Amino acid sequence: MRKITKGTWFSPDKRKSVKIIDTLGATYTLKMYNKSTKITQELQVGKEGFNQFIEELINDKWTQTNR
Repeated sequence: MRKITKGTWFSPDKRKSVKIIDTLGATYTLKMYNKSTKITQELQVGKEGFNQFIEELINDKWTQTNR
């Protein structure tokens, strides 16, 4: 698996995004946004859950930018 740094992931249809805000020790802070509903959620994810989450994004063909 490739090294994940701060950045934003976009769904294939560009309606959803997940921004990796901060990586503090064993937790990651993520901000999820849905353009359709205009809802933003911020959540903390542990390292194991984060790795599985990123694998699902990759499998669902989400793209990443370093912004």
